[in-house]
Amino acid sequence: MALFTGSFKEFEKYVGPTTNKLITKLGKELKREQKSCQNHQIGGENCGVWKRLDAAHFSSQGRDRKSMIKELLESNFKIEEDIYNVDLDKFIILFEEQHRNKGLSSNLIMLCRQHHARYDLPYKGKNVGFEYEDVEILENYSLLPLLLTDAISEHKSTEIKKSIVKEINELGVTLSNCSYAKFTNKKWQFDIKEDKLKQDLYFVFYNPSDYSFDIGKITEAELDKISMSLKQKEYDDRKAERSFSFDFDGDNYIEKHTQQIVKVIYSNRFEIQTE
Repeated sequence: MALFTGSFKEFEKYVGPTTNKLITKLGKELKREQKSCQNHQIGGENCGVWKRLDAAHFSSQGRDRKSMIKELLESNFKIEEDIYNVDLDKFIILFEEQHRNKGLSSNLIMLCRQHHARYDLPYKGKNVGFEYEDVEILENYSLLPLLLTDAISEHKSTEIKKSIVKEINELGVTLSNCSYAKFTNKKWQFDIKEDKLKQDLYFVFYNPSDYSFDIGKITEAELDKISMSLKQKEYDDRKAERSFSFDFDGDNYIEKHTQQIVKVIYSNRFEIQTE
């Protein structure tokens, strides 16, 4: 029996990814019934996108994933103020039952990436008392390509990164927490300053052959586990760096020294703009 003792924020940091995986599984099940974006059911415009949908919670009703986690912790595992003693196996069972209660469609809705992010944005953190990122992913590919500028067509790294970050800043991606690499020598190589590893980190995997890219995310907790196993680069005139080297196995980006898999949260491509 696996036990956790700690605060809600600590629980979400270490156990949250497991709940995300469960939501992904439930979302695939729900998609058999809700086959296209249901944005009109939450007061938005009719969308109709049927590919690559997210399983979203009803954030406007205070029923986002983290609020539901806290509800379970409070009612089943609380031992003192903001301290919980959790049987993890029991928690996962209760968490799934909580979502199946009255049917999955009472707790989850299928939304395309753009409408999911737009819907969740006003409610982030308000129901649990602190700001957080919350992206529950079923599939996460944009259907509309980004227009290609002259600078990007020449594969200028800075311009590509700025264009991508501008497009997806609603997902919490910024220039300071995002690193970029171009596919060369059959891999993507990132050299990242050590002081940037104390946060969730996003990786842009860019392929210049077809202007496509994926955005991968490694959480701060995952970085803590692997950072000391990464190759270190030290310099006299600037801060030390850690090197990430990623291969793609057809399904996942894998850091070859640590075997850490990156969770892809967004994919798209640039398209040459025609007159």
